[in-house]
Amino acid sequence: MSPGRRFPHPWDELPWFTTLADAVARAGGLDLRAYKESAVVRRVRARAKALGEADAEAYARRVAHDPAEARRFARSLSVAVSGFFRDPAVFQALGRLLPELAAQREGPRGLRLWSVGCSKGQEAYSLAATMLQARPEPPPFRVLGTDRDERALARAREGVYGDRDVEGLPTDLRARVLERAGAGRWRVRAEVRERVEFRTADLLDPASYPERVDLIACRNVLIYLRRPVQVWVLEHLASALAPGGALVLGTSETLLGLRPELFVPWDARLRIYRKRG
Repeated sequence: MSPGRRFPHPWDELPWFTTLADAVARAGGLDLRAYKESAVVRRVRARAKALGEADAEAYARRVAHDPAEARRFARSLSVAVSGFFRDPAVFQALGRLLPELAAQREGPRGLRLWSVGCSKGQEAYSLAATMLQARPEPPPFRVLGTDRDERALARAREGVYGDRDVEGLPTDLRARVLERAGAGRWRVRAEVRERVEFRTADLLDPASYPERVDLIACRNVLIYLRRPVQVWVLEHLASALAPGGALVLGTSETLLGLRPELFVPWDARLRIYRKRG
């Protein structure tokens, strides 16, 4: 996808910003105009300092002639912070909600769950393990994990993690999803792994979304986007949800600005909502 100038930006009159945004779009399809100014400035300063460039103007000129650096800059905007059962209270709540959703989806279609910005796959695997724990004989269900970063997805598909990836994870939760795979290595259990698939998708490209999913976990992904873009994304996520489906956001994310008729809170404190209809 070549986003171009789909999202007008307050900095579109700044030559360095337009040069940088256009170069990043050409190199990897990332729409820099969707991101908060503060996020862009932090990454520009960090990359300029690392490369010895004097300022944003000099860095933008470099990126315009260096597609590899443009791709590195785009990756730097994706903060891949994940973990198994991150925010345990959310997964405890999902242990109650998922059977409720499954009861509405009896039949061969089964339940469809989507982990947005899944990085190395921990959240997607945690969703599958939560469903298996909640329903020892669960109905058919699949979990889809998506990300823009193909390197992260390769790690997710491998399903092998190190001791640092499970540091601090309670023993009972670890046993739900992982088994030992040698010294310092853990492998996702077969019964969990077979329920999960991964593919590339871009949150800013609704054409890459799956259709009629029953739960979308989009946690701590929207916080890097400007508010009008967040609302735009949420509108399209709502369209991807089946009626009665659930949306799970990060604890610092809200539905502010979204049409109120789209969602009703299921647990407002944990940012879990149900689609009306």
